[in-house]
Amino acid sequence: MIAMMLTAFGYGRMAVVYPSAGSAYTYVGHGLHPHLGFLTGRAMILDYLVIPIVNVIYGALTLSRLVPPVPYFAWVLVMKSC
Repeated sequence: MIAMMLTAFGYGRMAVVYPSAGSAYTYVGHGLHPHLGFLTGRAMILDYLVIPIVNVIYGALTLSRLVPPVPYFAWVLVMKSC
């Protein structure tokens, strides 16, 4: 909770300094270096794309091991629809 409060406080201060946008990409790009802002934006995109895929794969593998009669592909469809 303390870490989240510090993060919120930091975002609040950065919003006052750079009111044009409210993303880590903008804050890192303006506050540190534009190239680091670019890398931060790319990392965020990968995070938004990769994490859900990994969650579906891991969940389907775990459920297929817990309930062997149900095939892996069926668990993938169930996990994807949730």
